[in-house]
Amino acid sequence: MGFKEQAEADLSSVFLNLEEFAEDHVIEGNTVACVIQTDALVSVTNGKTLSVSAADCTIFAKSDSLPAAKSPGSFFNLDGKEMIIVSWDVACGLAAIGLRQNRQM
Repeated sequence: MGFKEQAEADLSSVFLNLEEFAEDHVIEGNTVACVIQTDALVSVTNGKTLSVSAADCTIFAKSDSLPAAKSPGSFFNLDGKEMIIVSWDVACGLAAIGLRQNRQM
């Protein structure tokens, strides 16, 4: 098994393991094992850093368990809440989706 195959296998067996880090969440109507990070500063896969003012949370999930990627500014339903996509990046089969809540000013 090559590095790429081992990294993809580790997504489910380690990082997205429901008994370790991941939890099931309803994403766009489908149950998906994912990790949601809500730290003030969140580093995403493309090397950019999003501040809390840009993203309220980042979802990490296997890209093939998610719907087709959407553009920043599009709506995204997470656990019945409509959120706005800040970023959607994929690397080695892992998607990192930066989301923010829609707020009234």
